[in-house]
Amino acid sequence: MKYLLKGIDLFYKRIIGSIAFYPILISLGFIILAIVMLSIENSDICIKIKENISYLLIKDIDTARTMLSTLIGGIFSLTVFSFSMVMVVLNQASSNFSPRLLPGLISNKKHQIILGSYIGTLLYSLIVLMNIKSFEAVEDSIGLSILLGVFFGVSCTGLFVYFIHTISQEIQIQNIVSRIFKTSLKTIESKIELQKKSKSILDFNNEGINFEIKSEKTGYYEGFSKDLLSNALDNYDDIHIEIIPQTNKYIKEGDVLIKSNKQIDDDKREDLLFSLSILPSMHVDKGYTSNMIKLMEVAIRAMSPGINDPGTAVDVINKLGLLLKKAFELKSHTYLEKDNFAVLYHDIDYKEIMRLVFQPLRQYSKNDSVVMYKLIDTLNYVNNSDTITLDAKKAVNSELKSLEDDAKESIFNKDDLNIILNIK
Repeated sequence: MKYLLKGIDLFYKRIIGSIAFYPILISLGFIILAIVMLSIENSDICIKIKENISYLLIKDIDTARTMLSTLIGGIFSLTVFSFSMVMVVLNQASSNFSPRLLPGLISNKKHQIILGSYIGTLLYSLIVLMNIKSFEAVEDSIGLSILLGVFFGVSCTGLFVYFIHTISQEIQIQNIVSRIFKTSLKTIESKIELQKKSKSILDFNNEGINFEIKSEKTGYYEGFSKDLLSNALDNYDDIHIEIIPQTNKYIKEGDVLIKSNKQIDDDKREDLLFSLSILPSMHVDKGYTSNMIKLMEVAIRAMSPGINDPGTAVDVINKLGLLLKKAFELKSHTYLEKDNFAVLYHDIDYKEIMRLVFQPLRQYSKNDSVVMYKLIDTLNYVNNSDTITLDAKKAVNSELKSLEDDAKESIFNKDDLNIILNIK
């Protein structure tokens, strides 16, 4: 049962991020609606409605066929064009910004709903058109179903205008950066609130944490399930475990995943490993670290000779500074306590964040005085904050020293170098 539940959870996450999820769901709704409308077309309620809106109903079967056929052809063209626009946007985002941005663009619910409305209207109109002969016995009209199909077709025109507007906004880099920034900030703030509610790490018993459980597969560590973890440890009392990797950490087979103060049986060890999620690829839009990496890649791509957009790089670095300041308010660990066990898991590695996010920016942009100035200015802003932890300050100071060393070696204009080195 537990394997089934975890499989369902992974399948759910996969289909939610698919571009086809909402279109399929909405299309099924339109198919059901078409069947229902055709079934109640000659009911007493529908007949009374037809009498009140008879001026809106089409009374000629050939006209109805022509109108529905025209709507089907037009909506089909809108659907093809809209899907083509999505593909163009994805290709442009991948080429100009970063391939990591694609999952976020694909999973945009607005676009999926619009595309689903197109396909649903197309299927609805086809079903009504195939059954149009069933209305020939009706004296005054050929049905509300056709009127509803015409309404859906006209609505698709408005949706198309809205789609063009949103797709043009979606591809603008400032909107992409702003969306990632807001999502990351919200994630960090939720983690800070969780840490405030958790008990002090000092309550965790580190003594005797010398039993190791190693990984049996390779992939990216995403997190753990509290319920599955609790089930795995239900036969143990006063057991303390430490989950070693941080979220998004790449795990190799044989790496230590868990340490505990008690020897764990082989069957429970398997259950304990099962409670950890290790995926073959980094899970999209899950966690501030992966989002900060996306922003870093956008900044580096903006600095490439083919794009040459230092303004975007500077804007991204400003956003990274705000995220970094907030993220470094997090303690490195979070403590979780249940009735019979306690868990210590790692939330953030300050040095690793600097290595993943700021080191690539420093290496790629060390010859650019504008970007180097902004990098040092941003880290000084983070370092001067009273809310970040002491270990975070050490990591920031270490990266500041590296930035200054690279600036001295790579920037040859003395005036530019003096300005960079004298940032306070």
